[in-house]
Parts: sequence; structure tokens; C-alpha cells
Amino acid sequence: MSKSNIITGLDIGTSFIKALVIQKTGRDLEILAQARVPSSGIRKGAVVDIEKTSKDIQSLLSEIQKTYGKKIDSVFVNIEGSHLYVTPSDGVISVSRADKKISQEDI
Repeated sequence: MSKSNIITGLDIGTSFIKALVIQKTGRDLEILAQARVPSSGIRKGAVVDIEKTSKDIQSLLSEIQKTYGKKIDSVFVNIEGSHLYVTPSDGVISVSRADKKISQEDI
């Protein structure tokens, strides 16, 4: 089972925080584990208590890992709310070397 075919999603909502682990095989998706816990630190889509939200997420990930039987290394996270927005931005940085190659010093 290729690790790249395993996808974990995390949905942080006002009522519940949910997780789903799936395996993608060709065009098919197989649910490997799913869980949800009540959300206690979110109001109207906004995090109002980071400690409670963090504990809820830790509890959920612990439960989903127990069901899945393996450690979850990464997740795709979904959170929504009218308070979220995107600010387009461009950045520029000068490179210190004469040959214009980026060095460790530039990083």
C-alpha cells in the first residue's frame, strides 16, 4: 500500500471536528477510518478558544489513528467562516551573489 495513496482530511467545524482517512486506488476511494468529536472551541466558524480546539483535534487524531492502526503524518485541513479572507501579495528579495545564484546565506 503506497503511502502517497493514503489521504487524510480534517474538517474543523462549529459543531464537530471530523476526520477521514481514505485510500485512493485508481479511480476508486476506500474509507479506511473515520471519526468525529464535538467541537468546543469554535463559534460561527471562528476559533474562540485555541486550547479547547487543540485538545479536540488531538483527541480526534488519537481516535482516528487507533481506528486506522497507523500514525497520521499529514492532513488536508478544511476550515471556513466569513472571517477568512485572502490577500494577494507579491514579494521581491535581492540575491547577494554576483552570479545571481541563491546561496544558503540568502535563504
